[in-house]
Amino acid sequence: MERVYVAVRLKSPDPGAATALSTLRLVMPECAPVQLSRYDLWEFDMKPGASASVPGMISHFTDIVNPNKHQSFILTQGQPPPGENPGLRWTGVLVRDHSDSRSMNWSRLLPRRGFPVSSVRWGVLWRFGFGAGPGDIDALAMKASLSESRDSGLLANPVSQEALPWK
Repeated sequence: MERVYVAVRLKSPDPGAATALSTLRLVMPECAPVQLSRYDLWEFDMKPGASASVPGMISHFTDIVNPNKHQSFILTQGQPPPGENPGLRWTGVLVRDHSDSRSMNWSRLLPRRGFPVSSVRWGVLWRFGFGAGPGDIDALAMKASLSESRDSGLLANPVSQEALPWK
């Protein structure tokens, strides 16, 4: 089995990421990054030797990548998406639902359409761009992401979601 990751972002400025960054600056200023980006992250488990078919596969479905409004990038696990400000220190957090109907539906649909997919997982990849100041940016990103109280965490609810580091 070969695992392929596809990161998808809006071509235009992302209002969800802008709102999250603004809220982090208000609620948790000590954890707020300089920049915050959001991507849909699709994880495709492909049958052996079939990873090259992913670009053609995703081009069939505008629900995954709509070329009119999205940019997509094929990544390896932990690889940063291109275009990040090199003057910042970057880290990421992947947020996925424990039970995810989108992933289950695509895991059924793609093989029925003849694509060599074993399973699909969908999540949201948040990329945090920190300046020179903060020390452990991985810990700051996790603290900003995982809700543990009303005044900490914003991007993931541990009751129904998992938050995983994506470096």
